[in-house]
Amino acid sequence: MSNTFPNADNTGVPAGVTLTNYTGPREITKANTVIQNVRISGGGRITISAPGVVIKNSVISTDDTFDVSMNDNVANASVVVQDSEFVGSYDTSPHSEMAIRGKGWTIERVEIRGYRDGGGPDGNNTIENSYIHDFVVSSECEHADGLQGLGNTNNIAIRHNTIDMALDHCMAGVVQLGTENGGNHNVTVDDNWLAGGAWVFYSSLLPSGNTSDNIRFINNRLSKKHFATYGNYGVCANWIANAAGVAWYGNVDVDSGATIPAP
Repeated sequence: MSNTFPNADNTGVPAGVTLTNYTGPREITKANTVIQNVRISGGGRITISAPGVVIKNSVISTDDTFDVSMNDNVANASVVVQDSEFVGSYDTSPHSEMAIRGKGWTIERVEIRGYRDGGGPDGNNTIENSYIHDFVVSSECEHADGLQGLGNTNNIAIRHNTIDMALDHCMAGVVQLGTENGGNHNVTVDDNWLAGGAWVFYSSLLPSGNTSDNIRFINNRLSKKHFATYGNYGVCANWIANAAGVAWYGNVDVDSGATIPAP
């Protein structure tokens, strides 16, 4: 893997930061709250119920279903998580299903490991310069996704990340745009290192009844680290080249540089 892509050395808590145990509230209701240099463990998830929250230089490992969850009843709730680590339980039950979910969250230079699903972008999300890997599933074979949307989403940017899905079973998408709750709009997957999954990318561009648009898969480096076809079944499910606002270009094999054409 190119050193220019996110990995364990250039994401997570910076060297030299001393962490103390977090003793603050588990629901953040004060605007512009800054949580930094802490270890958040046990005691349940962090719920974001205010705008402008920042979590940085921290390790988050609550063993809850979600470690950070947006309050869907607070329309302007937002959080930026920077230079931090989400560490799942690595339990095959699993207790830690997903690191972060909801609308209005951003992660930057974050490492996520030990979960069934890395993150759930539901709209107005940015995932940037982050490293998502080491997925865990149970014998009941729940699907694992690197990033998992469930539809009815807008404005998602997935930019310059490493998402490495090494599982050989029970996996769905490295980037999964589901449509359970409706279409997806204005989603850009740009300049990422991606490997594995059943498919690398579930586009949400369905062959009939499609309500998704402006889906862009561009400038990505795809790896055959786990499968000769990049994902177990291939690169992309349900791509429709003439759907409104779609773009596919600049995607290449990370080793050979060969162009990967639109499906």
